[in-house]
Amino acid sequence: MPVRMTPDEDEVPFGDGDSETVYEVKKGDTLGKIALHFYGDAKKYPLIVQANQPLIKDPNLIQVGWKLKIPSL
Repeated sequence: MPVRMTPDEDEVPFGDGDSETVYEVKKGDTLGKIALHFYGDAKKYPLIVQANQPLIKDPNLIQVGWKLKIPSL
């Protein structure tokens, strides 16, 4: 059963009128879990990787506290 994250104060609009959100990585997060939360599909994690270059060098290694841009679909 997939784990659903609940929205919190760390999810804020990104930029002026942009359709992106900023999400702060928490303990236990993976890009797949974050993609599942925002897009309903864990396989869409490459969208998050692409939006966060050059921060994410390896999609398997994200760190707690990173603020990731989450682009809208």
